[in-house]
Amino acid sequence: MEKTYKFISESNIIEVVDKLSSSLGDELEIGLKKMGIDERHSVGKHYLKWDLFNKNCINSFKEGTLIARYAKRGPWNIVPLVDFSSHFIFSVMREERFIELCRGKGKRKRLHYMEAFAQSFNFALGEASQMSVFLEDQDREEEVAQIVDGILKDMQVEKDAIENYAVILFNEYNHELVSIKCCVINSDLQIVDQEDWSSYIKHRQSIVPEVVEEDNDLQYNQSVALNAKARERAKQRTNVEEKKDKKENSKNA
Repeated sequence: MEKTYKFISESNIIEVVDKLSSSLGDELEIGLKKMGIDERHSVGKHYLKWDLFNKNCINSFKEGTLIARYAKRGPWNIVPLVDFSSHFIFSVMREERFIELCRGKGKRKRLHYMEAFAQSFNFALGEASQMSVFLEDQDREEEVAQIVDGILKDMQVEKDAIENYAVILFNEYNHELVSIKCCVINSDLQIVDQEDWSSYIKHRQSIVPEVVEEDNDLQYNQSVALNAKARERAKQRTNVEEKKDKKENSKNA
């Protein structure tokens, strides 16, 4: 595709990546510990990480060129992001979920909001092959407008402020963000342009304190500070490993 999009500023990319990485990792573990829930038995940890990420985005992107606000979609609260400099609206999604939605395209009785965004704002992309989308089902046009207008009304964003839609796709492994990219999709849910943001991921080994002190409002800090006891245990483990390595080296010498 000839057109290359400018999505958001580098500083905002760093913020989005950092907020997602924190919500998948330390904050999630600490949140479960604060509630006294064993992660192995948790049925809600996958929802908790979204609560954490949504809360982080709401707190970080209150004003400026990039904003994040809650919107209602069925029984769920979602938090799209809108960038007023590039005129993009974004949603964030696991890449696995995106692939699943693509496979089910045309089989769902109701449109997913991602499909509504793509058909509303990215309809002109590959227009020749997509004209049949609305011609085959005129009712979809009304459904798309209802979904998009409802979300934008909740966000208090004017539709004229948005020109395109992109989905931010990510993959995680063992509580760590491993890849993330921003993708423009057409109304057939095909990726027509993308920007890889994986280089902004800060990989770090996290040591979460075994005991988390309760706080009344259950607010989870974005930066997790090790308590002295946990730090000392980590240091002791390192010293033991170093001594073990020296002993093994002396035997092999």
